[in-house]
Amino acid sequence: MLKSMNLQKRIEILLFCTIFFAYAYFLQGRGGWGTTVRFDFVYAVAEKGTLQIDDYHENTGDKAYFKEHFYLDKAPGGVFLGIPVYFIIKSAANILHLPIPQDPNNTFVTSLITLLAVSLPSALFIIYFFRFINSFAKKTIYALWLALAYGLATLAFPYSTLFHGHHIAAICSFISFGMIFDMKRKKAFENFPLLLAGILAGYSIISEYQTGLILIGLSVYLTTILDQKKKLLYYGLGIFLSLIPLFIFNKLCFQNIFHLGYNYCWFPEYYAKTKQGIFGINISSFNVAHLYGITFSPYRGLFYFSPFLALAFVGLCFLFRQRQLRKEGILLTFLSLAYILWFSSYFGWYSGWCFGPRYLIPILPFLTFPIIFFLNGFSHRPFMLLLFKALALISFIYILMGTAVNPEFIPHLIARPLQDWCLPAILNGRISFNLGFFLINCFSRWLSNPALSLLTLLPLLLYLGIMVYILTKLASKIDAAK
Repeated sequence: MLKSMNLQKRIEILLFCTIFFAYAYFLQGRGGWGTTVRFDFVYAVAEKGTLQIDDYHENTGDKAYFKEHFYLDKAPGGVFLGIPVYFIIKSAANILHLPIPQDPNNTFVTSLITLLAVSLPSALFIIYFFRFINSFAKKTIYALWLALAYGLATLAFPYSTLFHGHHIAAICSFISFGMIFDMKRKKAFENFPLLLAGILAGYSIISEYQTGLILIGLSVYLTTILDQKKKLLYYGLGIFLSLIPLFIFNKLCFQNIFHLGYNYCWFPEYYAKTKQGIFGINISSFNVAHLYGITFSPYRGLFYFSPFLALAFVGLCFLFRQRQLRKEGILLTFLSLAYILWFSSYFGWYSGWCFGPRYLIPILPFLTFPIIFFLNGFSHRPFMLLLFKALALISFIYILMGTAVNPEFIPHLIARPLQDWCLPAILNGRISFNLGFFLINCFSRWLSNPALSLLTLLPLLLYLGIMVYILTKLASKIDAAK
């Protein structure tokens, strides 16, 4: 038993090292407009002591304009994390007597901010996700496979290398769900864990406003499993505490706690569309073409870029067979379908310049979780397990292609991003700056520029291959000891 626990700890440490290295490998820097305005805000607060980005706004068209000043137009939750990180970086640079460019366009500093504010919590979340799904897995190796697939073969990978709030929102909302489920499993709904679950759920909203839909689902779920309804107050209080920073931000920037940056978008056309429905989402505007676009199309299809995720619906069928988990099955089904239908009604469903349907990232862990029941259900069917591994490998290749060329540099007019943008970019050497570029000095005399760029991906692939092999061996030892 003790040996298995030690092996489990080793798996978790090595899993973190595997994912964190992959996320840290690409130095995407400021990326496109979406990340640039976030860095502008961090620098404005840290260097100028103001919420106004007037001194930096010319590098982005993604911004809010209110009373002759420019502001961050995004949900600020994820951006808030970057402010203390920048102060840490600046303090460390001062201690080491190193110059630090006071410029939000600097690739090295912005990459460091992303690494600590987004990549690090994302990699830590993979450990939590592994532990959570392992509690349902027939074999530890199934949980390992699925954790690796989530971290490396979904949009969690590219958007953990960018200064965005999508995956931060996913992390907060899923851990909130996990905490609620653990309390249900232990039959002990204590006040502080409920408060903390509420804080996480609330922070997901201020990191990505549309996760309010997830909050609704979680709140209804909690209500159905909670005997003492008055304890809902602790969950609600946690949500409210997380919303306070947003209210303060809105008041200081837009003079009203309920006025968001989206209400003052710089582009008049976009501003007009956001007034329709809720943040531009209008159920009456539901479009089947949009639904196909964000699910199976080669343009923005979630299941096109990560085909293994389609197994979640089979997994849900196995999940519903377990009477004690049917409420969770209903919640997961609701969140997955509602979120997809919700964004099929959005005027900006295509997500602008990006790779994949980034607006769906907050439901990724909820959509990946049921696949553990697919693996359990077909544990004696080698072909079905092979199918999962094959689809996960294809997903990894697709996702790596999108990550390697910087997801924010893919124009929205490209109908087939993988075939018409990512592959040509990679073959022609237009790869994002990454740690592998340090190899160029060793081989630059013998290889052409495109070959040099391709070579930069080799260390990552070798590292991942070695780590996956080691992790698989460790997981197999645990399963053999059961």
